[in-house]
Amino acid sequence: MLTEKSCGAVIYKKDGKFTHYLIVKYSAGHWSMVKGHVEKNETEKQTAIREIKEETGMTIQKFNSKYRIEKKYQLIRNNEKRLKTVVFFLAKVDSNCKIRLTKEHTNYAWLEVIDAKKLLTHKTDKDILDNASKFLIN
Repeated sequence: MLTEKSCGAVIYKKDGKFTHYLIVKYSAGHWSMVKGHVEKNETEKQTAIREIKEETGMTIQKFNSKYRIEKKYQLIRNNEKRLKTVVFFLAKVDSNCKIRLTKEHTNYAWLEVIDAKKLLTHKTDKDILDNASKFLIN
């Protein structure tokens, strides 16, 4: 079975006492978090930071590599079954940050965890966001 790996981050910002999480709508129609494929000789952290910059134009204020969650699932791409591994970290951005989406995305939203989970398409993403928000509380 073919394998592929992506890395990204649960991106958040603090607005007073509220924490808002960034979710993006991909051109394919699903809502998720920022992530992308690992390039040759790149670490997981380097991939996540690069993908955030490329896909949103944002600079990270604080990157929490102590938080790391990995999910594996199967998918079919080009009529071939693949095992995909996705690794997420936590990344805090400035509350006044500006987003510049690429053509890979059609929309974005900054939402509190309960509303973000309603908009996310895949259960795996909802679980990751839930886990990350609990990590931030503790």
